[in-house]
Amino acid sequence: MARFGASESTRAAPESMRQLSGPSPSRAQAWRILALLTAINCLNYLDRNIVSILAQQIKADLRISDAQIGFLYGTAFAVFFSLFGMPAGRLADGWARPRLLSLGILIWSGASATTGLTTSFAGLAAARMAVGIGESVATPCAQSLITDSFPPGRRALAVSIYVSAVSVGGGLALLLGGFLTQHWPVWSEAMPVLSGLKGWQVAFMVAGVPGIVLAGFAWRLPEPERGALDRITSAHKRYRLADLASELTAVLPPLTLLHMSRHGGRRAVALNVVIAALLCACAAGCVHLLGDWPQFVALALGLYAMASWHQSIALRDPPLFALMLGSRPFALLFVATSLITCISGGVAFWAVPYAIRNFALPAGGAGMLFGLLLVGSSVSGMLCGGTLCDRWSRRDRRAPAWLALIGLIAPAPFVFLMFLSGQLSLFVAGYVVFSFASYAWTGAWASFAQELVLPRMRGTVSSAISLGSILISLAIGPYMAGRIGMETGALAAGVLSLYVLALPALLLLLLAIRHLPQAQATIMERARLAGEDVRIMAS
Repeated sequence: MARFGASESTRAAPESMRQLSGPSPSRAQAWRILALLTAINCLNYLDRNIVSILAQQIKADLRISDAQIGFLYGTAFAVFFSLFGMPAGRLADGWARPRLLSLGILIWSGASATTGLTTSFAGLAAARMAVGIGESVATPCAQSLITDSFPPGRRALAVSIYVSAVSVGGGLALLLGGFLTQHWPVWSEAMPVLSGLKGWQVAFMVAGVPGIVLAGFAWRLPEPERGALDRITSAHKRYRLADLASELTAVLPPLTLLHMSRHGGRRAVALNVVIAALLCACAAGCVHLLGDWPQFVALALGLYAMASWHQSIALRDPPLFALMLGSRPFALLFVATSLITCISGGVAFWAVPYAIRNFALPAGGAGMLFGLLLVGSSVSGMLCGGTLCDRWSRRDRRAPAWLALIGLIAPAPFVFLMFLSGQLSLFVAGYVVFSFASYAWTGAWASFAQELVLPRMRGTVSSAISLGSILISLAIGPYMAGRIGMETGALAAGVLSLYVLALPALLLLLLAIRHLPQAQATIMERARLAGEDVRIMAS
């Protein structure tokens, strides 16, 4: 059996396998593609994270709680991201990626601008759900394009540059949101037509406008040949945009029951019903104990969608399932990295509101300070992490998993320093180190996940990775910290409580690292055993 990266050659792939793509881009074209995708990702995270700096003003104007703020930032967004993200990942593997990406940008930018017109909690929640739908296509399209534009030896750095836009966008969100909330009351006097709008509403509108321009540039991106730089190809289905409806039946109840009946028969339907019943029971118990029914109903829906999708993949695409959750190391890494991002996501969201409340900082000043700190420290961390990973991987191909382990342990003391010191200077110092260490591993992991599957699966695996981190980190992290903070009367206690997840994450990472070598060496073999027609392309 051929192994991943083996030197055997065979005839070139049939034309039917190549017709979706063009030739691999030149080095200069690859960097231009990366630059545009990084700008798009920056806008993606600006729209996603601007709620953090606006939280105090939204809370005061709409009279909502910290738990509801956590729901708006995390759960409302994450659940609809997950519902549409998994089908979007499948489309990215069989449809024109630039076209799909462009449509997604238009949806999330329009929804972000519309958020500025809402005046109720329900309206904000609906707009955030639409943002999640649009942004669900960005990662599978972009990371798949990057992987097909850069050779293996430069991918960790390339993906780290792309992922660095996470912090740049987050930093810009703090800068833009803080600046407008501080200065809009004065500026609005000169614009009577807009005088009825609050600063946070204007901030949402301004954040949404640039997407219209970037969507046009995304439409014109080239479509590189899938798998050419790895010299691997396999048969895949061509998708049309209309196939999105079919893919959605795998995640949207009660259509899921029809989907399971069609692809797996009665046994598949029975298993799906059992999954739904267990999640409903858990959600009902949480609502009875804690209230906050939108949080737990939405979370149960997101988890059900994720479980149904993986059940559907096991029935419809056994090779894909075998290389993803059917692989023990991949499954362990998936859960472990989701837990790590749950911790870091909760800390990152509440850091600025905590500083505003406890150090009497104005929103504009806090946005400027923490926005610049976030951009500088986290971008440095991701670029250093990507460079280190490319070099470390030459000696140990498990390097991304080791980096994730470091990313879990290294920031912990500094997070406790931030929330226990009571001094702004120590809080700022801890925030810098936390941002650097927490982001250093993320680009390497995103790149690494692409290499644990076949080229035709890369959009789907990117979607799955994003789903795990976003659904768990955003739907659980901010809400959990906010709720515990409400119950204890101390937001710091809520944030630090997230570290109860550190021990299981650590144990899962160590187990994954132990089993990775065999999994990496048998990718092609396991795909063929699951029925994949996979070939090594001729030189």
